[in-house]
Amino acid sequence: MHITLKTCDGQQREYYSGQVGEFRPIPCFRCGVCCIKRQPELNGREVEAIARGLGMALDLFSKAYIEEDPNSPDTYVFFNREPGCPFLAFQQNLATCTIYEFRPAACRNWMPSLSRPECREGLSWRGGLVEDVATLSQLFSTREDVELFCRSIQDGVGPR
Repeated sequence: MHITLKTCDGQQREYYSGQVGEFRPIPCFRCGVCCIKRQPELNGREVEAIARGLGMALDLFSKAYIEEDPNSPDTYVFFNREPGCPFLAFQQNLATCTIYEFRPAACRNWMPSLSRPECREGLSWRGGLVEDVATLSQLFSTREDVELFCRSIQDGVGPR
């Protein structure tokens, strides 16, 4: 799979992400698209941990935030709300998880990658800030994330 990245000077570079299903990790854009489009599965222990982390009684938490997954017994999902996960918040145009310390395994195990449609959509969304081209400083808030992103795509950019 390849993705075309457009640089600020107008050049287009091909990014090769490897085989289908293979993910080359990148730092998170904090766009929130994954939290808007996906409903993570939760097990009973995760439901209890989140309720405890929020300081809520389990029955009140369950009524307010989760429903049983009809396709999988003993599995739960967050109610699908606008704009997605009920624990998604935006601060200064960046997505923030309000239960980050005790988020479910599905969220902890999510690996941002340009191979993921959600991350490509997030890159496009973030790029809409300046003439459809995002600068690295618009995508990432720390120098470390910029450097990690550059390293993550360096091997995957170029003619093949």
